[in-house]
Amino acid sequence: MRRASVILLVVGLLAAGACQSSAYGPWPRRTPPGTQREYPCRFTTEKPILDGRLDDRAWVVAPWSEPFFDAVDPDGPRPEQETWFKLAWDESSLYVAAVLMETDVRATVERADAAVWPDSDFEVFIDRGSQGKAWFTIRANARGVIRGSFEERSGDSILPRAWSCSALDGGLQVDGSLNDASDTDRAWVVEMAIPWSCLAPPAGSVWQAGPEAGAEPLVGDVLRMNFVRRRNAPAAAEVGTEPSLWSWTPTWSRDPRDPRHWGRVRFTR
Repeated sequence: MRRASVILLVVGLLAAGACQSSAYGPWPRRTPPGTQREYPCRFTTEKPILDGRLDDRAWVVAPWSEPFFDAVDPDGPRPEQETWFKLAWDESSLYVAAVLMETDVRATVERADAAVWPDSDFEVFIDRGSQGKAWFTIRANARGVIRGSFEERSGDSILPRAWSCSALDGGLQVDGSLNDASDTDRAWVVEMAIPWSCLAPPAGSVWQAGPEAGAEPLVGDVLRMNFVRRRNAPAAAEVGTEPSLWSWTPTWSRDPRDPRHWGRVRFTR
């Protein structure tokens, strides 16, 4: 994507974001406990090209989400960097596009199987129908590395299970200079394709999945999902500073792994 095209996209998003944010009234505001947002995910007959451009028809017609707010305290300080997403779906996959405004784009992880993940990232949480027993997490960094995992709740513990999806795919564009604190960046844009066939529990899971697991949704189906952005402090900040945690629907905790607090994604035509 040419830099000029990215800038046009970002400028448009800034204007759209101002309109979206105004719908909330003055900041700070009062967010009732248990608030859960809802998003209408539209069916697409044209698969988006995963290049970070967001000019495919699937994205042109898809609505923007509301801008993210502080995950733990949605009535707290407004995030200094805006975040939005769009969704689309077809028979094969769920498509996710996210724009993360960012003045200092950084990422170090270059492989999805890296043992340590220290980067700022964008995370997608999906409960495929387990009623809060288990979920998939798909995360992406500003290098375009996409990584998936599966976890389940066992009593008071959360346990990881061996799970992988080689068909996970994505694309990225950065408006700025990656890992260069000497300039001011604008944003990074990530796209993902998450195959429905991957969203089935591994053997031995506490989630006794029904026939819907691993299959495309039906029109009218609702998935419990959330979208979370972890942003590390700028490079010049004090070492050890906790990352900011912003989300679409409040998590009311720094641990976002509780489907009871996630939003609802409704699949439409």
